[in-house]
Amino acid sequence: MMNHDVVIIGDGGRNQLGILREFGEHGVIPYLVFAERDNAEQKRKTEVVLASKYAKRYKVFHKNIKEKHIIEFLMDSLGNADRKPVIISTCDAAVELIDRYVEQLSEKFYLTNCQGKSGGVIYYLDKYNTFKKAKDFGIKVADSYVITLPLNSDFIISEYPVPCILKPRESANGRKADIEICNDYIQLRKGLRKFEKLQYSEILLQQYLDYEYEFSIHGWIANGHVVVPGICRYLHKKIIGTNDYMFFQYIAVKNCREKNFVRKLCEFMKDGIGYEGCFVGEAFMMGDGSIYLNEMNYRTCDLSYNEIPSGHYIAVEYVADQIGEETKKYQKRGKDNFYSVLTFAVIRLALKRKLTLFRALKEIIMSSSFEYYAKGDIKPLLYKLGLPIKASKGC
Repeated sequence: MMNHDVVIIGDGGRNQLGILREFGEHGVIPYLVFAERDNAEQKRKTEVVLASKYAKRYKVFHKNIKEKHIIEFLMDSLGNADRKPVIISTCDAAVELIDRYVEQLSEKFYLTNCQGKSGGVIYYLDKYNTFKKAKDFGIKVADSYVITLPLNSDFIISEYPVPCILKPRESANGRKADIEICNDYIQLRKGLRKFEKLQYSEILLQQYLDYEYEFSIHGWIANGHVVVPGICRYLHKKIIGTNDYMFFQYIAVKNCREKNFVRKLCEFMKDGIGYEGCFVGEAFMMGDGSIYLNEMNYRTCDLSYNEIPSGHYIAVEYVADQIGEETKKYQKRGKDNFYSVLTFAVIRLALKRKLTLFRALKEIIMSSSFEYYAKGDIKPLLYKLGLPIKASKGC
């Protein structure tokens, strides 16, 4: 069992729940820190994590708390252990918060960083900066442009490509729900107005790529070691014509056609930007076999727990390497190829008639892992089903 403490900081939901379970299943009870927004949806995201039997130690910070108070709590309450704890962030806002204080926190914690400097990761949370650096490193990216809002009289819409995608420039200050696909200039004008109304000051306009499928790469970097056990191919584009990660196929890197791209991306993360921590890359496989980087996330992902039938526990292995333990003792015998599903998401698709009920049930039956169900830790699933579940008593 690990003799260093683990701190998981995030905003609740299945990402923080999954990472909590990774450690709980290895007999490690992490300390949960919630940076919570004051609304009903955010409260539910926190409560679903607290329903887990592993949620025994936690602290909830509400919207109006100043970030310096969270840092003081970490330093004064959790940072005085005999052995340095490890901080894992599960949302972009938490990544940004921790990265602003890297040099101060690194005295008492192991944590995600770029070259050991405060602000290093924040620089790459700006998607445009990541794309520029990746392109210079020899990785293909879609043509990208920064649009300043509100638009001024000099803006010439015809100078930009359509179809295109509009998205928030900074990961920590944007929402996936705000992303817009624009097929023509009328839709582009509408999309720009939407972002103006949402009071974005800058957004990213990207050339739309007609790809074959999207896939993600989940891994970690620590002490010069880079590990990516497998990739996840998202399957709904072929099935229903729209892309999402609700149903995917896990394939071990050693067996996948994307392995050369995975190797290049790992070199980029380690040597190109000097990153250390857990990461998730998203990329497009084109019809001609070329691959384009779509996005980088400098944290764990909400699919990490769905990947454990592979026998790999990404966050646990990362922490083990950081504290000088052998990572293999935290691995289990697993599968090189399996399916996984976000159950509630595919059921919603069926209810909206975007997916047949037969297909939704087939995907659930085919799958080896799920976002809320875990053997031996059933309460988060019962909470999602609306049953009255009390949160674990924390300290």
